Amino acid sequence: MSYRLFEGVKQVDHYIKFRPTYPAELFHKIMSFLSKKRPPPHQLLVDVGCGSGQGTYGLSSQFERAIGFDISKAQVEAATKANTAPNVEFKVSPAETLPLEDHSVDLITCSQAVHWLDFQAFCNECRRVLKPNGCLAIVGYANISLDHKNNDVRNKLEEYFDEIYNKELGPFWNEKRRLVEDKLPGYEIPFPDFVRDDTLEMRMQWSVSHLIGYIRSWSAYAKYLEVNPSGQILEEYHKKVMSAVASPGSSSDDTILDVSYPLTLLLGRVS
Repeated sequence: MSYRLFEGVKQVDHYIKFRPTYPAELFHKIMSFLSKKRPPPHQLLVDVGCGSGQGTYGLSSQFERAIGFDISKAQVEAATKANTAPNVEFKVSPAETLPLEDHSVDLITCSQAVHWLDFQAFCNECRRVLKPNGCLAIVGYANISLDHKNNDVRNKLEEYFDEIYNKELGPFWNEKRRLVEDKLPGYEIPFPDFVRDDTLEMRMQWSVSHLIGYIRSWSAYAKYLEVNPSGQILEEYHKKVMSAVASPGSSSDDTILDVSYPLTLLLGRVS
């Protein structure tokens, strides 16, 4: 069973604009694993739970074709509208029943989405569509960390984030979200070759405005707005963060934060 949590037009827009992008090192590790037993040229990449395509484009240039699948029609429509890559297309489909021929895919990727899937059914479907020695790469990132050279400021940022994430929005998170927070505990790809890598991380610099946009993309915040349409908690969080880090006269657009996420990479290869 797949979950539909990212359907609203506004949320999809925030998803496209503010979700983090993955580092080149991640894509290098995935392609090295694939090419070890299935060398190039590679014909078909499939990205499931693709959302607006953040993970699809990272590897698409190394394949003749790339298809992103998502259960959300709104996400697929937005991804298609924004797409400029001639070898990439986006389609609506559950990850567990892909409209693909047997043994037709070189690589399947699933970024920040596997916790929403029926994992056993998904792995069975991957076995069906992957070519011999084809691979599945699952990526997840845990909670954001906000860093600062001043320890007192860093502690305030951690405190404010914990307040909005756990105290204010805690009741609105789907229980499956905890799986990515805890780095996908217990997930093992049931293929002959399996590797887990927890050494990677995403590091970037965001403006405070970008951080606020990222929070607007959360499924929990969308559910919160259904009950509290004023969005007051986000306004209060914005003010707290600016009071902690902003210089006099600066705006949230030019106030920069150091942001990082720990990454989990699961790699599996069929025989």
